Amino acid sequence: MNQMPVAVAARGFREKVQAQIGSLLYCEWSQSEAGHSGIYLGDDSIMHWGVDKKIAVVGLEDFIKTEHEQATLEDTPIYVSCKGKQAIGSLFAVAVAHDKLHANEDLLLHSSHQFTSACYTGNFNNQDHVFAMVKDATKFRLGWDNWRMWRL
Repeated sequence: MNQMPVAVAARGFREKVQAQIGSLLYCEWSQSEAGHSGIYLGDDSIMHWGVDKKIAVVGLEDFIKTEHEQATLEDTPIYVSCKGKQAIGSLFAVAVAHDKLHANEDLLLHSSHQFTSACYTGNFNNQDHVFAMVKDATKFRLGWDNWRMWRL
């Protein structure tokens, strides 16, 4: 069973939030790795770049199982971009993601992080292959200042 790393627990994830349309999401599978990222579309749907190297709309369970089949919502928290105590999102990112949904063959992406960053910044030529780079690229545009666990 995956446990939330001590370092993560200490960063203020005590209060949970409900994701908003356009919220930047991520889940992690180890103490130092944000394993997967995506964009919340509403109705428990997330757009992401899957392991099959295609953009897809998936549900919560499929999102966390993208790279780890044994992951469950009970032991793999999903974190939400927030400003203060409120979840925030970007309709721009949702629009960009929807625009690219059927353009898979035109994209030369290598990771969910690269796709997610591109949707928030508009730069599909980015090199944001790790989540720390996504955080750097999206902080100003999205205006997040902390992360909170999703209240499922």
